[in-house]
Amino acid sequence: FICANKGCSITIEVEIKGDSQIIIMQLQGNYKCKAENLKPFYKEAKSIISDIEKKHDARFSFQHVYRKDNVVADRLANEAMDQRRSWDTEEDNVQDASMEDNAQALDFRRKSRIVRKADV
Repeated sequence: FICANKGCSITIEVEIKGDSQIIIMQLQGNYKCKAENLKPFYKEAKSIISDIEKKHDARFSFQHVYRKDNVVADRLANEAMDQRRSWDTEEDNVQDASMEDNAQALDFRRKSRIVRKADV
């Protein structure tokens, strides 16, 4: 977008959709993130969102989408996780195995990897 006027500005609107309703509610600020194993991922996501908001005059909105209605994104996230596993060190594999005990943590981790790798 090119603006001819010096006073012109644009605001970027970003809509985040996710199939974990609790994570969406946490990112909206409606629920606290209480799970100790999820706090680092929550803090990282909030930090990324804050950085983008500041640097690009962006506004974020969050929407819960049932997994059955989000098949393409779910498939892409699973493919990304499968690719990531081939690059893991032995230590990371141990951590991944322990994370798999908590499906919510794995789901958030998968989605946060996609956000981190996006060119924003």
